[in-house]
Amino acid sequence: PQVEDELSYVYQPGDIKILGKPDLWEYDENGIYITDYKSTSKDETDRLERYEMWNVNTPFYGVLLSDYLGSEKGFDPPVYVRHIVLSTRGRPAIAQFKPLTRRKIRLMRTMMLGTATQILTERGVDFTGAHPDIFCDGCDFAPVCRGHLTNADVDGILKESFEPRKQN
Repeated sequence: PQVEDELSYVYQPGDIKILGKPDLWEYDENGIYITDYKSTSKDETDRLERYEMWNVNTPFYGVLLSDYLGSEKGFDPPVYVRHIVLSTRGRPAIAQFKPLTRRKIRLMRTMMLGTATQILTERGVDFTGAHPDIFCDGCDFAPVCRGHLTNADVDGILKESFEPRKQN
């Protein structure tokens, strides 16, 4: 198993480099298995259902690993994802591995590369349709979204809270 190893893959055209750091992943001839860990002080079962439905991290990791292993090793197995929610109030909630369909991989790749292209070309992200939800509290970019939603100085929030990534 690989634990929090940083992966990168360069997508063509456009030389878009995507970085990812899945919590835990492994692969064999039967598939790629990705586990995303979450912690909470809330009801773990309720959180597990929400993460499984709405969290895009695991599908994005699935795209990255599928493309990386396919390109680097000529390996294109099915992808399986799951969440494990660790609660300070009770027992952990452990999901079963679920297949990430080829259709979903294509959809998530389009979404991921669309967002990356928007960031690269516009040096920002369009927040049209942004709305607060349960994941905002655990997101590093929550101050940016809240700033947009409350008509605050988003550029100021970005400059104060984040540094531009250094080019390699």
